[in-house]
Amino acid sequence: MSPVEVVVITYCYNQWIPHALAGIAAQSLQPCRVLVSDDCSPPPHSQQFLELAPQFPWATFAQTPANLGAVEHMRLRASGITAPYYLLVSADDLLVDPEFLRDAVAILEEHPSVVAVSGQFHQIDEHGRLRAAAPVLASEPYTLVPGAQMRATLALENVVPAVCTVIRTAVHQKVPPFPIDNPLTHDWLQWYLLAGQGDFARINRPVMHYRIHSSSLSQSAQRGRRTAQQGDDGYASLLQRPELTAEERALLQIGRVRWQLRHALARELWRPLVRSPLRKATWSALAETLAERGHFAAGRLHGKLRPKLGD
Repeated sequence: MSPVEVVVITYCYNQWIPHALAGIAAQSLQPCRVLVSDDCSPPPHSQQFLELAPQFPWATFAQTPANLGAVEHMRLRASGITAPYYLLVSADDLLVDPEFLRDAVAILEEHPSVVAVSGQFHQIDEHGRLRAAAPVLASEPYTLVPGAQMRATLALENVVPAVCTVIRTAVHQKVPPFPIDNPLTHDWLQWYLLAGQGDFARINRPVMHYRIHSSSLSQSAQRGRRTAQQGDDGYASLLQRPELTAEERALLQIGRVRWQLRHALARELWRPLVRSPLRKATWSALAETLAERGHFAAGRLHGKLRPKLGD
């Protein structure tokens, strides 16, 4: 029997479910179970979801009894995994590499210290058109990343460099799935805690198309101006963890200041500088932020001037 289970999470994403399931069906290593779970979408989405089920008899379609929200929904389904490994994906994304599950499981079985295997991704829009291609990171088929290195990276940059990750189920005996409730940065928080339990591996090729569209969590958070606060809340939640070492806590504090500076209005840049006790690190973060903003402003100015220069 296959050692991997796939869970597809959806909420009003019925139009993309067939595409997501096609990517799973194309895998050379077929999952032992495919669960498609709807978070109690409102009518008519809920009925449309159930009408899709007969088209995919090899998958299990299930609905939550009430709307749980993204984090609780994923927490519920991940907690029910019994296979040795699992992949949890959103229904609006699409697996494009038929060997991803096979290769991820092979890495996990060859390297007992590895707790998670991810792959690169391309960004696409809601119509499936390519938005941004992933850079080539290495020539090797995959790269092993020590857990301590991954944790240090995630402390300073609270973004997950992959949206497609096969996880060793046994780590949930130590770290419950998605233990920190944060609708925007739940994946980053999950990765940070998993990195304390073992190493990571990255398959150095794009394995998924990651769809950017108006109803995705990240886009709705940006429109509602919640991105800065939810990222800061994520750091605050991690800093309350009693198991952190002094070094980990210091890195998280630096990362938090960098996040605050990057999302502060120009007139409010003084706030993180006053609040942070890490003076040297704070000024370094400020210099990085100003350089990034200067580079962005120069790029915009160049874009405005270029047509005039060509006249």
